[in-house]
Parts: sequence; structure tokens; C-alpha cells
Amino acid sequence: MSVQKGRIALDYSHNNKLTMESSSYSDFIQFLFNSGFKIGKIQAGFDSMEKLENYDLIFLSPPRSAKFSEEEINNIEEYVKNGGSLLILSSGGGDYKNRTNTNRLAERFKFKFISDEVNDSM
Repeated sequence: MSVQKGRIALDYSHNNKLTMESSSYSDFIQFLFNSGFKIGKIQAGFDSMEKLENYDLIFLSPPRSAKFSEEEINNIEEYVKNGGSLLILSSGGGDYKNRTNTNRLAERFKFKFISDEVNDSM
């Protein structure tokens, strides 16, 4: 008996830093493919629950100079409340440096990203 792996959606609608085509992301994407996950792209935003419900996990990599609309934030929150999974990443400089509003979404889940960075030359 085979076990069906989950369906993962990557956000492509907010000028995201990490995409399947990013070389810095290739090992992770290859791992997902080799593990049998089905990977899709959401390219036109999170404007409908029907779009989100096609996936078991929504993966939000850091947006660049793009913001989530209030409708998108509400839909993502509803998706999670209905049992969907969400993974949100941020990057150095947080919302300020990346000119986005990821924290507006994160705060719906009782956390936020800080803009600090730790750099280690080693």
C-alpha cells in the first residue's frame, strides 16, 4: 500500500526571494520531489479559498517589495483554521528592508519576525 504525499504550494505572487528555480533552493526542492510531494505554484495571489484548499501546505518564502492584501491575509488565516498548514519564512532586514508586510500575516498566528541579522564570518 502506498502512502500519498502532501500537496505543497509555493507562493510566486509576491516577487518571492526563493523559488523552485533558485539555485540556493535546489537541494530543498529536489528533496521534496524525491520524497514524492506534489509541488505547485500560486502565481495570482491568495484571493480565493478554493485555490488554497487544493494544497495541504502553503509555503511563503520572503516577499520582495510586495505586500499581502487584507483579503489574502484573511484567506490564509481561514485556510489554517480549516486545517491547512502554513510555513512562513522571512529574511534579513525583515519587513522594513524587504518592503513587505509579512508580520501583518504572522501576527494572526501570534508571532512576528524581527529585523535583526546574525552574521558569522566563520
